[in-house]
Amino acid sequence: MKRLILLIIMCFCLCLKTNSESSDTTWACLPFEGEASYDFLYVIGGYHSIDSGSPFPWGAVNIEDIRFIGDKMGDLVIEYTDGGKDEIPLVFGYTMWYKVYWTNYKEPFASNKELLNLLKSTLHLNEAAEGGSTYTFRVRMDSGKTIKRITLKDNPNKNGTPAIDGLYFVKGTPPKKLDGGQISVLERGSFFDSHTIDINDPYPDTIKEALDKLKSAVTVKKEELKDV
Repeated sequence: MKRLILLIIMCFCLCLKTNSESSDTTWACLPFEGEASYDFLYVIGGYHSIDSGSPFPWGAVNIEDIRFIGDKMGDLVIEYTDGGKDEIPLVFGYTMWYKVYWTNYKEPFASNKELLNLLKSTLHLNEAAEGGSTYTFRVRMDSGKTIKRITLKDNPNKNGTPAIDGLYFVKGTPPKKLDGGQISVLERGSFFDSHTIDINDPYPDTIKEALDKLKSAVTVKKEELKDV
């Protein structure tokens, strides 16, 4: 019996050692200041303080109150000790999405499989397309650069602000579940295998083209009104 207990303890300690060696996870909030290098950055949030595409029920014509697919609400600014910086755009349909409104009403995507699949491939927020409670996007960092500061830059031409609830920094192989901070993150399936933002190309043309298609499918252009 004693040997069995000892064997269980040894296996448990080995698992702990293996997990600690495979990844090193650190929680932080914005604004972040500190000098460290990481392999991955997880950004929790990606929704907006005004949770709708436009004022209910009549919408809006002024650009300040419109939050459509493809609209940029701001940037996540990452500064490095060498003086350089990267900016990750906070764009609806890519790194931002709706919360309550999307949970209650998913049309026209719910009844259009092709459109829904395009949204799922473009939207880089874990749990967002499914209407989950915790949105997260992942960024593959350049581990050769030392991060000095991370801040949120709001779009002054839009009312409201993007919401970022926290950050996880990861060294090594990312775990499926991130915890130890104020919010836990559980990857849905293998989502991040195909939905990880590259810091060297944070807003690729393929994403921009997909956003244009999504926006065209759910909005009416001025030139289209001439035929009405």
